[in-house]
Amino acid sequence: MSDAPALKSTSLARIRDNQRRSRVRRKEYLHKLETKLRAYKQTGVEAAAGGHGLLSDAASVWRGTRALSISLFPTRC
Repeated sequence: MSDAPALKSTSLARIRDNQRRSRVRRKEYLHKLETKLRAYKQTGVEAAAGGHGLLSDAASVWRGTRALSISLFPTRC
């Protein structure tokens, strides 16, 4: 029975160490996510400011197609 306190102490130390390492991993993961978020926000702002977003490109293509359709087939539109 004298091994029980030593075993419990070892087990508690292992649990504390696991929790500490888990907190460190969680903190590193959050830091990576925050870094990615800042990068995505920055590139999103740059894309919106430059007007090079996918939506603006799609709208531009649609306007060109619409203008071409009207000029080629004026009675259909």
